[in-house]
Amino acid sequence: MKNNFLASFKGPSTVSGKSSSSKKGLEITTVDVFKSKAYAFKDNVVKPKDYSSISKKDPMIVTYVKNRELHYTKLDASGSSSGETLEGFLLDAAYRNLALDNAQQFLMSYGPRKDKENFYDVFLISAETVETNLQPLLFNTEYIDYVVPEPLLYKGLYEQGVLDSNSVDCFIYIGDDEAYVVVYNQGNFSFVRSLGRYTLNYLAAQYPAITGQKIEKADFFAKLKQDGVSGEMVNVVDELLYFVSDVFANLSDLSTANISKIFIGTDIGTINGLADLASKRIGIECRDFSFNLNFEGGEQDINFLNVLMFLYARGCDDERSPLNLSPYLRPPAFMKRDGGKFVALMGVALVAGLIMPGVELVQAGLNTMERDEQKLKVESLQQEVNGLNSKKENTQKEFNAIKDKLANLRADLELKENIIKDSHSKKVEYKMKNSTLYDIAKYLNDQGVNTENISIDSDNIITVVLNSSNDIKITKLIKFIENSDRYSVVAKEISVKEGIYQSAIKIGVK
Repeated sequence: MKNNFLASFKGPSTVSGKSSSSKKGLEITTVDVFKSKAYAFKDNVVKPKDYSSISKKDPMIVTYVKNRELHYTKLDASGSSSGETLEGFLLDAAYRNLALDNAQQFLMSYGPRKDKENFYDVFLISAETVETNLQPLLFNTEYIDYVVPEPLLYKGLYEQGVLDSNSVDCFIYIGDDEAYVVVYNQGNFSFVRSLGRYTLNYLAAQYPAITGQKIEKADFFAKLKQDGVSGEMVNVVDELLYFVSDVFANLSDLSTANISKIFIGTDIGTINGLADLASKRIGIECRDFSFNLNFEGGEQDINFLNVLMFLYARGCDDERSPLNLSPYLRPPAFMKRDGGKFVALMGVALVAGLIMPGVELVQAGLNTMERDEQKLKVESLQQEVNGLNSKKENTQKEFNAIKDKLANLRADLELKENIIKDSHSKKVEYKMKNSTLYDIAKYLNDQGVNTENISIDSDNIITVVLNSSNDIKITKLIKFIENSDRYSVVAKEISVKEGIYQSAIKIGVK
């Protein structure tokens, strides 16, 4: 089953005016962990790649997480306090807005919306799910450069100039086990909505019920790919398209988006007649996923998601993006670290220190030859030799000093490498702190107690200064925390001043 998504790509066009020159010549490995498919892209050449050949030596490794595994919300960050990080605020707000379990760890990806100031698109996924999905890939490499939320992959079509960003486009994806609608406005992600059960697997299950003909799932996919949407297959697909039509009619995010065109893609490639039938049912022009892309070696069966991963990664800059869900980032290149820059600077200084005296001495010798007789010239050259010997000794001393500095630098670099390796665990610890603070805030709100100050020491002990108009409320709060399964509390005496009761308590995780 060939995918018409790979038609004639010759590199980024000038539609969007953006360039991917920073990635030119760089091999990008895209991995669909759900289908165990990997490809190596380099410029406009693509080759299949075996899982066993993937390693940390590959310069860039990209994969994605499915939309059905993501939790998505749109958040207003204008209410964040000055002493609060944006990431911390969005994480706490997302937990509340999505009613997520505070005891469960989630990874977060977020980015600012272009249509509303201080609004952010926030995606979360269970850390356990990410680890499970990526385990086959991590068997051969400890680094994954990009783990992209599936709805954001389509950004690459605009970044690489494949699609004009001056429009509102909709993408309908129908996969084996998931289906969704995603909208891009002016080249920026706008909205995503799951299509629930209406997957290819669902259509395969419905075929016998509608036609009375038993058929294996693989045979159904082959028939749908070969015959397209015609005859009895229209009835099989109609339920899906009518549901999509209802989604467009009933959701304000879609009905008011002024969508100019819809692109339809599937896990089995282009299905003849599907776009035409969708245009009639939805009332908006629909097209197949055929974007005039051409890769040398691209006649093979490549799922379009692998191509989207390549286009997305090619358009990314070298900075670590908050839209990246990967917890397995590789350390920065040596020459981009502070230590590497120092070594380069010292190398330049050393070379300059060795070359410049020699140049000056040669020039002085030439001047002497022009001015003096042969005898004086020989004497002058002898003096130069003596000077060079002296400088050689001094240079050797400088070289030995630099060697000592390099030894100290290597020790410092080793320390920084250990710090980098520990960054992931610290990231997890930070999110646990956020979860603990959220619980405490909930306790305070439930008991009607205010806080004057909250601090966390190096042992993760949280000190909270409580204020209340009623000492009973403070006492009830302390007893409530003591009776919890998760936290322990140590309380000082309750004091009163001008009718306000105050107490400082220390809270720890059991």
